[in-house]
Amino acid sequence: LGAQEKGKMPYCSDATIEILKAREEEIAKRVAKSPRKNLAEIYKNSAKSTFNQAYLQAKAMDIVAKKRGMSWVFVTLTCPPEYHSSSQSFDGSSFDDGQSYLKRVFAQIGRSIGNAGYKSGKDFQGIRVVEVHKDGTPHWHVLYYFTGDLNKVIEQKLSNIYAQEPSRPLNYLKDHKDSIFLYPEQNAADTQGGATTPAISYIFKKLTYAFQLYAHSENEDAIRHRYEIKAAGEGKI
Repeated sequence: LGAQEKGKMPYCSDATIEILKAREEEIAKRVAKSPRKNLAEIYKNSAKSTFNQAYLQAKAMDIVAKKRGMSWVFVTLTCPPEYHSSSQSFDGSSFDDGQSYLKRVFAQIGRSIGNAGYKSGKDFQGIRVVEVHKDGTPHWHVLYYFTGDLNKVIEQKLSNIYAQEPSRPLNYLKDHKDSIFLYPEQNAADTQGGATTPAISYIFKKLTYAFQLYAHSENEDAIRHRYEIKAAGEGKI
């Protein structure tokens, strides 16, 4: 798996797509034969409905966070080189191995937040999504709404984790800090009104691809990205 310009298959194999497409076509045929006249339309719109529900939940969280005066940080968690088939350090790790690594990192960050005295639901809340690199390796985007200096706890813990990984370049987090941590623009206008946090907009722009909504249904990258996540049995949000 890897970049198409390098002669590789992005996100997932052609065989995976063929298998999952065949399954979806079979489901669609069975649904079409159902005596329930509206069942086919319900099935057709199920992805869009799931997307809309997820968006409304995230938007509500965004509004509540603003009313409570919370700030936010958008964190991108990635796997080290040995998890990437495009890397010379690749050790044969699978998508599931990458997911397990990211879950461990996320849990370690969570424990550090708790040890610092912050309480979930009171001092912080958030949302996370899984995306896939073209080489088939997962990465996570995590949006934290928080009070106090919780962001510093996250930065320090992630810095410590990455520093202990020999396959990551020296000073990896420091050199990539601007792409790992996204904060509100310092001079941005007050957004206590109806404006949506930029990170929410970014996440759901990506999810229109992952859910393969109709506006992007012919986009090859979107299709392959969706099938990779579906094949792995992972939720998108």
